[in-house]
Amino acid sequence: GGGTGNTSLPRVPLGASVHRFKLQEGKLPINSTLTASERDDGDTPRSWAQPTAPSFNLRGRTYMNDRVKVRSPTECLYECIGADVFRGTKRLEHLARGLQLPQAPERPTHPRLAHLPPFLVCAWTFPDGQAVLFGKQSPMTPSGMLVQYMQLNEEVALRHVESGQIDLLNNLIKEPENPSAIGRRTEGRDRLKAIPKMYAPEKVKKMFSLPEWRLISSYNGKPVLTRPQHKFFRGPNYLEVDIDIYEFAYLARKSLEMFRTRVSKVTMDMAFTIEGRSEKELPELLLGMTRMAKIDYFKAPYFPEHLLGDAADGMAGNAAGGRRHRVKYKRGRCKTIV
Repeated sequence: GGGTGNTSLPRVPLGASVHRFKLQEGKLPINSTLTASERDDGDTPRSWAQPTAPSFNLRGRTYMNDRVKVRSPTECLYECIGADVFRGTKRLEHLARGLQLPQAPERPTHPRLAHLPPFLVCAWTFPDGQAVLFGKQSPMTPSGMLVQYMQLNEEVALRHVESGQIDLLNNLIKEPENPSAIGRRTEGRDRLKAIPKMYAPEKVKKMFSLPEWRLISSYNGKPVLTRPQHKFFRGPNYLEVDIDIYEFAYLARKSLEMFRTRVSKVTMDMAFTIEGRSEKELPELLLGMTRMAKIDYFKAPYFPEHLLGDAADGMAGNAAGGRRHRVKYKRGRCKTIV
């Protein structure tokens, strides 16, 4: 803990480099590891940006009749305000507990927007180790994390306030009626889709073998439902979505393992939408997106895990069949209930 100006040394494996973070009010400020790029051309190493001309294909207004996808709009309901890359000594969850987000703006006055969280945090957590062929990846396997931070753009939301996508977004943020629901999932939350897309892939094609390139070409920019490998955590001014690649199938984990060594050469656009399944829920809108350029994962610092409190130590045991922990919020603070 501590006030502004305190520093934190995370626990790291023997021989690993140590990064001294400067804390604010006992928390780690966002954008501690990556810098904002002045341009979104994807050429600035270790940077993030809000793409100005995204090229994602989403379900259009007439999709239920013609199955035609259309080019996404250039605006998002949540605008990117940063990104980070971390490593962990084990699988970590609910990083926002230990992060210092910006001061939240006033909530929108429109009733259809009033309950939307000001911030959306999306964390991709993947095992930093050899993919296990049989069984699930152990939660004690060291981890890597790509984290996106996004803030509600009230102006954009108001332009689409009567859209069925706003209804889907309100369903996404609702807590499950059953508090013990695995990953705090609901039918509305299981509509979330991620759209990872390599930016300017022709520039890096030579790095990949022909089978690898065919795999990339097949899935590049293809929306995929994040269920059931996602978990949700609600804070006083944010919703965090953790996409747990530990739970992915072996081939997916093995592909990511091989790709990890070349991630410092590529630029990725990471976008999200909510799947529309009826005419009134279409067209789909971009929930948020981030461009991450040439991130050298192997130089990423370890996240100061003590900022996550006792719950961080219990999560691995919970995943392995130990005691169950859940997080309860009261007056803007969170505590772990065993």
